[in-house]
Amino acid sequence: MSAAKLEALIGWWRVGSGAECLLRLTGLLFIIGVALATVSPISILAQGSAGSGVVRGMVRDSLNGGAGLRGATVRIAALGLQAQTDQRGRFEFRNLPSGRHEISAHAALLDSIGIDTLRSNVDVVDRRSVDAVLATPTRQRYSALRCGGPSPPDLGIIRGRLESASMPDRAERTAAANVGVRPEIAALWLETHLGAGQIERREMGSTTSALLDTEFILCGVPTDADIVLRVTLEGLADTVRVFARIPQFVLQRNLVVVTPATSERHITIEGRVVTTQGQPMANASIGDAVTGEFLGRPSADGQFSLQRPGHSQQLMVRGIGYQPQFIDVEPTQATVAIGEIRLAPVPPQLATMLVEGRRISTEELSFEARRRTGRGSYIDEATLNKTPQVTPAFVASQSMIARTEAGSRGRRQLMLWRGAGPCRPRFYVDGIDNGKIDIEDEELLLQRAKRIEIYRAAFAPPEFNDFDGCGSIVIWTR
Repeated sequence: MSAAKLEALIGWWRVGSGAECLLRLTGLLFIIGVALATVSPISILAQGSAGSGVVRGMVRDSLNGGAGLRGATVRIAALGLQAQTDQRGRFEFRNLPSGRHEISAHAALLDSIGIDTLRSNVDVVDRRSVDAVLATPTRQRYSALRCGGPSPPDLGIIRGRLESASMPDRAERTAAANVGVRPEIAALWLETHLGAGQIERREMGSTTSALLDTEFILCGVPTDADIVLRVTLEGLADTVRVFARIPQFVLQRNLVVVTPATSERHITIEGRVVTTQGQPMANASIGDAVTGEFLGRPSADGQFSLQRPGHSQQLMVRGIGYQPQFIDVEPTQATVAIGEIRLAPVPPQLATMLVEGRRISTEELSFEARRRTGRGSYIDEATLNKTPQVTPAFVASQSMIARTEAGSRGRRQLMLWRGAGPCRPRFYVDGIDNGKIDIEDEELLLQRAKRIEIYRAAFAPPEFNDFDGCGSIVIWTR
């Protein structure tokens, strides 16, 4: 600004009364506010040191609806410039020199789908604005690339890396992968199928094989179901199982296993269970979230310490009257510190009153009350009535923990899954303990069943405790 202009401005400011000066100050602030309000709403900018070109752009997540990807890091490496995308995935670079520049973008989402960096070239011209869009692949393109074909809209992909817990060094893990150990990774879920006069739930799955320290990918996995990821490694009795749910099209889930050579490796899991007010919960129970195995309880101050196999796993922490919590445990070191686990009380709810023109027995009311707890698998009378023949295979199809196994004379019998393998459950008939009944009695009881309950040992009500850690099947007869 020239000296003459500066003197004129000062003179304009000094002329007039104090009130006039105040009005002029207010007007000046108003003008500044209007000027700021007209600035582009893009909040993340990067300034160059020379030139007058501008690049405005967006990083777009085409895998999940095409929305802008916020928090992505955008760079023009040759100029040493960097910016972060805003809430709508937008970015801007100003004062760029003319010429062709490479723009790159990176975000955590890209790591999860196996894409290192998005790149695009833009031609910058002085005093002009250039638009740039960097986008992830579409679902169709990504599925064709990873799975060899298009994916339906309700199916997703699980990808990850399988690693050995005992070999933190990458070179050692790669060497172990070359010895021929080939684990199998499977994603399992239940699907309901309507057949001729019956409803059947079948276990479905998607499988692949991977060497240690290599990526695996599971295609065609439903996005609206609870998935069990299972790793089977030859020579190990202990199979890795964890729950998973796909929140979007692609889920990144790394898994840690224990190799046969180090099958004795264990880790220590430490934590503290408290209420939302911070009070210790000594009466909480800690179990394996997948198998239902009871692992222990905290001490009086809420502290607990567990010795567990050194592979990926999940804990379920719960207390009577509190909402359970599921904790993922990844054995990155010999001692895994979870910290505080806060259990929130179950919100009070008024019980629903059922009014029907029929009699309801105390037995049926008790069955419905137990079903609302969700602690087991429940087959009601309406479902059994639609089934032409209630067989062990049909009962097993209604529960994730039930299986069938060949018994005497080649006939199938019901088994429950515990830890590394199946076990024979204890049967309760009309509330009475009948122990481990034989196949003939089992078939007869299933034909007369009007309601069936299936429990893991850790979740069974006290009146149906099997006493040996397998589980129980409760049959109510007609």
